[in-house]
Amino acid sequence: MNKAVGVISKEKLVDDLRIDYYTKRGYEEGFVKLKSAVKFYEGYAMYPDCPTKHGRKYLEALCELKKRGFRSLVVFVAAHPLAKRFKLDKASDPMFC
Repeated sequence: MNKAVGVISKEKLVDDLRIDYYTKRGYEEGFVKLKSAVKFYEGYAMYPDCPTKHGRKYLEALCELKKRGFRSLVVFVAAHPLAKRFKLDKASDPMFC
């Protein structure tokens, strides 16, 4: 079986939300949401940097897609060039974390 992951489409509309990537690996279909970890503190890139109702909405949607049998991923992109690690920032939005 082919294990390579391919991007089938960008910005796939799912339940009125725009998911960044729709992917396929073999017979497994999935969704990927990219989030920018722009907050930086003591070597950590962090997300979120403020309360994020919007971000929580996407997490809930990805969890629902997972329940429907899709692979669901959130990829945090470290925006700061000195970031060596990543962590969620519970102080900014404990509900998201």
